[in-house]
Amino acid sequence: MSVQDETQAQSVASGIRAIPRSVVALGFVSMFMDISSEIIHSLLPVFLLTVLGASALSLWGLSKGLQRQHLKSQNCFQVR
Repeated sequence: MSVQDETQAQSVASGIRAIPRSVVALGFVSMFMDISSEIIHSLLPVFLLTVLGASALSLWGLSKGLQRQHLKSQNCFQVR
C-alpha cells in the first residue's frame, strides 16, 4: 500500500468520524421507518382479509375509490 493510499484512507476515516452522532442516529431511524412502512404496506391486505373479514371485491373497490380520490385531489392543484 502506497503512502498516497494510506493518507486517502485516513482522510476518509476522519471524514466519517466528523459526522455527528445525531446525524447517524437519524439516518438509522429513517432507514427503520422506511423498512417498517414497506412491511405494513405488504401486510395490510392480508390483515384486512383475515382479521377484519373483508372480501377481495371490497378491497378492490376501496383501492379504486382511493385512486379516483387521489386523481381528483391532484386536479385541484394543477396550474392552468
